[in-house]
Amino acid sequence: MRALEQRFINILMEDRHKPIVLRLLKEEGFVITSEWLNSGEKIQDIESYISYIRMKTGSKTGITKFFKPDELLNEGFDLEAKLYHYFRLFLPIWEQLHLKDKKTNIDGESTGVEIFNYKQDDDQIFGVLQKMKRYINHQGFQYPDKLIENFYLSLKTKPFVILAGISGTGKTKLIQKFAEALGATEANGQFMLIPVRPDWNDPSDLIGYKDLGGTFRRGKLTYVLEAASEPENLQKPYFVCLDEMNLARVEHYFSDLLSILETQRWQDGHIVTDKIVTEDQVGSNFGIPENVFFIGTVNMDETTHPFSKKVLDRANTIEFNYIQLDSFHGLEDIVGITEEESEAVYPAASFLTSDYLQLKDAYANNKDVVQRTVGQLVRINTILENIHAHVGFRVRDSICFYLIYNERFSLMTTDEAMDIQIMQKILPRIQGNNSAVKKVIIELLLICIMGSTVQSKEYLDGERDVEQLWIKHVTENNVKYPQSSRKLIYMLRRLDDDGFTSFWVS
Repeated sequence: MRALEQRFINILMEDRHKPIVLRLLKEEGFVITSEWLNSGEKIQDIESYISYIRMKTGSKTGITKFFKPDELLNEGFDLEAKLYHYFRLFLPIWEQLHLKDKKTNIDGESTGVEIFNYKQDDDQIFGVLQKMKRYINHQGFQYPDKLIENFYLSLKTKPFVILAGISGTGKTKLIQKFAEALGATEANGQFMLIPVRPDWNDPSDLIGYKDLGGTFRRGKLTYVLEAASEPENLQKPYFVCLDEMNLARVEHYFSDLLSILETQRWQDGHIVTDKIVTEDQVGSNFGIPENVFFIGTVNMDETTHPFSKKVLDRANTIEFNYIQLDSFHGLEDIVGITEEESEAVYPAASFLTSDYLQLKDAYANNKDVVQRTVGQLVRINTILENIHAHVGFRVRDSICFYLIYNERFSLMTTDEAMDIQIMQKILPRIQGNNSAVKKVIIELLLICIMGSTVQSKEYLDGERDVEQLWIKHVTENNVKYPQSSRKLIYMLRRLDDDGFTSFWVS
């Protein structure tokens, strides 16, 4: 038996793939074929087939769908739709067969790129991200430590991320270079930059509209979604960058997409959504494929619009406000790195695609992580309830997924990951101008500095200065959640100085 056939058989025998094979055989009318299998011979089940074929040598084997002539000639028969459906069913097996840590294609010829399916290689994620960081540094860009890991985990958790901060910090370039490091460029159509205009007030600028003649005019986003939905592209990641996305009210032009994303569900081992474009518009139906990722850049100033909790609940907000102009570590890291060492990597889209949609998908194998994370969230939520800023199940699940992925891939410590999630999912919800907001900030500060609120009364009554406590712990390098505590200190200062504070203006 050829090596490829042997590998095919081994993949078919994996427990997670057996249901796919059985469905193809029992429900979809596929048959097992082999060059040595006579037309009169019938294999009744997959186990008998595997047992029989292992005794053969030099045999080519496969699983095949035959169409009858009258079926093909039927007026309502849609071959394209059938093939698309079958490809979607078979894709997990196809990805593992052809795309797992190979620099060769199916015929053994060099492809010049490294492609792998991460789902069987959790331990490789760290190494892949290091390669991506080398690629980005080699392009002349440097970012804070753990930012690439955070960006990856955020996209893995939910395919919608917001990058916020002052102008000139490299938000748009991060998206572009991150995509390039994964082989997605404007040239191959896998990366699209869409500048948001202030006059956008509905989804038509993104999705499209019908003109006065009844013809549907595609929006820029429709072209991306359509291309990403093609069977041959399902294993490729696609990135959409909405540049300065809050120049217009996000809820007005992006709400339909957010609503569609909320319809994500499992179907045949893949994530699907409701349709966003229908057949009467473009000649085909498609939703938001699992291989499409949205990233928005945000400059917060007086010319832009704030975000509602509906938007914040559905995204990780990564802040770019802390700049070290004298940092050269990224430039020093590229000294001596060869072109080959800084090449882009080409993983399957499953590298970024979510493994979980609801907490029940992850709970059984990750009970300890979930219980620790939820325990901390319960304490934080109790504090947030005092200003009606508490989070719901959607945010809980998202934070749990982030922590689970981090532990699976060993990218940072648990405290580092929790610190980032407090910063990105909790603090953007806080704003106001009264004593209740100040109390919440102080209590959250105590959790972020020491891990508890055991002495909160002394700080709330003003008997002790919480900023001095923070400075002391920073000096001793003993802050539990450094990023979140620093942000909360800035928010507290803004409240004391201006009588109002917000995550976005501190």
